[in-house]
Parts: sequence; C-alpha cells; structure tokens
Amino acid sequence: MIYMGTTKIEPDKTVAEIMKVLSNQKIRRIMTSYENGEIVGLKFSIIHGDDELPFELPVRWKPVLSFMQLDRNTPSRLCTPAQAKRVAWRLILRWIEAQLALVEINMADIKEIFMPYLIVSEGVTLYKQLENKQFPSLVANNK
Repeated sequence: MIYMGTTKIEPDKTVAEIMKVLSNQKIRRIMTSYENGEIVGLKFSIIHGDDELPFELPVRWKPVLSFMQLDRNTPSRLCTPAQAKRVAWRLILRWIEAQLALVEINMADIKEIFMPYLIVSEGVTLYKQLENKQFPSLVANNK
C-alpha cells in the first residue's frame, strides 16, 4: 500500500502543519492556492541577502490516485480523489520535514532543497523551465 495511504487528515490541516514547519525557517511569506474551494498548491518566499526568492510546491494528487488504483494492497474504498489528495499533502509534509532536517544539521541549504521549485517566470518553476528545454545545459560533455 502507498505510504500514508490510510491517512484521514484533511488537506487544510496538513497545509497548516506545512506552514508551521516552514515558518520556523527564513520564510518571508506563505500563500495558498485554491481551485473550486479546494487547496491545490503552496507558494512561499525565502530571504536570500536582500532578495526574496519565490517558490511553488505543486501537489500532484492524480498520480497518487493512479498508483492507489493499480496497487493490489490498497483497498478500493480508499481509491478516491479525496483520499489521494489527503495522501499527496501528507507526503509533501513529510518530504518537507525530512529536507528541513538536513538544513537543520547543515547537510544542505534551504535554497538548495527547494531549487527545482524556484519560480523563474510567471507560473513556471526552474524545473519546468529546464524540462521544457530538455535540460540543455545539464547534458554531460563526454567528449
């Protein structure tokens, strides 16, 4: 069964927990995004010198639902969009907690952790920008 697949914690509660975890860092602002009354994303900014770096954490629940539907160990009663959203948000919370544990002990920098989610242009993260260009500058030069 998918990790955290039986959670009963609603996304709004999980987002509040994420915001609490992030607020212990050098966060300037945190903003939630909603569609049709449901929370669908989280944006925040980190202070870096005199600059404010904006980040966006998407929560992709549809792949979670697809996995749950294909997983023989996940009961069919749990294979719903609502449950997939609960699971997706809990997974994001746990990922953030693990990443910030690395920051706390100086194994990583907070900007390094969230770099793929840096907003480089309106609605486009660094990862998406590189993906759209097929990662041109990241191809190893093996000549």
